[in-house]
Amino acid sequence: MKAAITASITEESKNGLLKVEGKQQIIVDGQKQIISVSGWIRSSDISSENTVLSTRLSDANIEYTGFENRGFFQRLFHLK
Repeated sequence: MKAAITASITEESKNGLLKVEGKQQIIVDGQKQIISVSGWIRSSDISSENTVLSTRLSDANIEYTGFENRGFFQRLFHLK
């Protein structure tokens, strides 16, 4: 899965680490899905495009909720 989420710095530790948190809500096929991310980064992890890869997060918490795990044929024919 690939997604881009806007996050904010919510805290700075004594040793200079930055806590980031972000959340995005999307609706796919009428179903609400939420992606949330939080963790600690170093300021040097922030790219010149003002982005941070999730692989650079320490103590990362990445959640994807609202996704219904259905099989291929169920998705193809919209079966519940």
